[in-house]
Parts: sequence; C-alpha cells; structure tokens
Amino acid sequence: MININKVMLVGNAVRDVEMKEIANGNMGKVSIATNRYFKKGEEFEQEVEYHNIVWFGFAADKMDKIEKWDIVCVDGRLQTSKVEKDWEFTYYTNVVADKIQLLKRDWGWANASSNAVTEEIPF
Repeated sequence: MININKVMLVGNAVRDVEMKEIANGNMGKVSIATNRYFKKGEEFEQEVEYHNIVWFGFAADKMDKIEKWDIVCVDGRLQTSKVEKDWEFTYYTNVVADKIQLLKRDWGWANASSNAVTEEIPF
C-alpha cells in the first residue's frame, strides 16, 4: 500500500520570517494564510486558514527575502509534534517545506493589477 504525505499551498505570509540557528544548521518559520470561497445560500463567503511553515538547513539569506504579505508557494509534508507541560499534551501540526517559491506583487500606484514575478529559492 502506498502512503503519501504531500502538501502544496499558495498563500500570503502573515508575518516576517523567523530564523534560528540549531545544532544541525538553520531552522526557519513563517505563517501563511490561505482563503477558501464558498457559496452559502445566495451569498459567497470567505474562510481563512492559517498554516505554520518550517524548514531546516536552507540558506538564511535566501529565506529572509520573505516578508509579511508576500505570496509564497510551499511544497512539503505535514508533521505533528507533541509538547507536554504539567501532564497536559498539546499537539502542533506544521508543514515542513521541501521547496518554497516566492511570488512578489507590484503594489505600485500606476498599476492596480498584480504583476507576479517569481523567484525560485534554492534549497
């Protein structure tokens, strides 16, 4: 039987990247928001979902390019961690990124449409 743990998300960064040095190299974190639109009765509604993205060992200078409100495409897998404090367990689910692509928007006054420029961030 084949088991697949694959996640692909495109969303807006909701905060700047946090980088941390760990024993094996670098670790980075960012959160992104994705939107889902659905029809409820005669009206369309929007639902926002927030995702925690983590990566290990990528070049810190490349990942620091991601800023709040940037559009990013993440390809990775789900990983759940368990933290115990005072005999109570809290579970966290993160997306561990294998690949991240930064999609920039042109927010200039002269052009109201979004011009996407892609930059591949190598790993």
